[in-house]
Amino acid sequence: MSVAVVTADPRVVVEGAVAADLDLVLAGVDLPWPELGGHAAAPGTPSSHPECRVPLPTELAERVTASGRLVLTDATCLPVATMQDARVETGADGVVAAGSLRPLGLVPDTGWLPVGGQILVAQRPLLDGDLDDLGSEPVVVLVPSGTSPGGMPSGTLRAAIEAVVPAGGQVTVRTVPIVWRDSASDRALVQAVGEAAGRPARLLAADDPRWVAADVALDRDRPAPGVSPKVVEVLLRWRPNRARRGLVVFFTGLSGSGKSTLAGALVEHLDRHQDDARRRHAVTLLDGDLVRRMLSAGLGFDRDGRDANVRRIGFVAAEIARHGGLVVCAPIAPFAATRDAVRAMVEEVGDFVLVHVATPLEVCEARDRKGLYAEARAGRLPDFTGVSSPYEPPADADLVVDTTGRTLADCLQDVLSHLRGGGWVS
Repeated sequence: MSVAVVTADPRVVVEGAVAADLDLVLAGVDLPWPELGGHAAAPGTPSSHPECRVPLPTELAERVTASGRLVLTDATCLPVATMQDARVETGADGVVAAGSLRPLGLVPDTGWLPVGGQILVAQRPLLDGDLDDLGSEPVVVLVPSGTSPGGMPSGTLRAAIEAVVPAGGQVTVRTVPIVWRDSASDRALVQAVGEAAGRPARLLAADDPRWVAADVALDRDRPAPGVSPKVVEVLLRWRPNRARRGLVVFFTGLSGSGKSTLAGALVEHLDRHQDDARRRHAVTLLDGDLVRRMLSAGLGFDRDGRDANVRRIGFVAAEIARHGGLVVCAPIAPFAATRDAVRAMVEEVGDFVLVHVATPLEVCEARDRKGLYAEARAGRLPDFTGVSSPYEPPADADLVVDTTGRTLADCLQDVLSHLRGGGWVS
């Protein structure tokens, strides 16, 4: 579960080893050693109410001191635990709330901890070589309930593993109430599961070179070495290869950069020329001006308003991609953090291609087709990107296009070449 700290209003995600630690506590595992986040149960503390230290934003410290209470929620804002005796401490690890963690709801079920046999904790499906290495002793494969580091849902991963587990054999597959976070926390979590079960647990890592090669092959509709056809069938039901998967092409750039024109040309081309795999879905254009009039009517143009506008575009685009659609977006999207949030939303369900239309400010201002730069320079348009508000150029753009002195056809060809090279369009 994704754990957040909630007081009266702000919500802060707890990340890294501390969050992995809390997952284990809420899943009913006593922390066997203090290295995980450094907060094993204090002496005399009941094991179900361990002493915990949770990172706390400075601005929340006063309210926590006054109330002495925190509520921890999952990603859906459902409360999962409380810290009733929270106290604020400041030290080498920054500002933290320390206190006894009390899970809410039913007493956690610890029945998922295996009894006897090998323990495998899975971030990826079983490969042919894994099956050869299992041997004859009992094996328990634990599939955490959260999405894998490669973005695979827990249910899909379990189905892919069960597809090759011999019926009535020595291998048992179980879903467990813990999630993946980052490499260091994940490996510590696997070690903690093994410690709690009384024997080592082995990680089926998503970064295993054999699996990485197979995953790339499946993406490009090529044979996947070492992967059973039964597993391939399950994986392609979840995530078709690129030519059939939901795709969001996200243009970002200054006003007047040419991004809307280029986005419109891409939509027109794809509507006329997309292959049979794409013809099942119309191409959707979410342009900045159109979205402003419809989806984001009433939002201002200050930083918060622009941030909300781009996030709304990202949410709609992700929902279309979830169902296999192709979306072209063309907002200014000046802030890197907001673009990152949109990429994360989309990549949970499909693919995301970020195109930075990097036409220089002086060229955009010289065009000034809407007269916006002149208004901004005269002080009549506050918070105008490139003049009185910053544009943060993307460091993670998949493609950079400068429209200065170039024809629309030439710029469009850059985009199409990238999409063809990536296997998204033919």
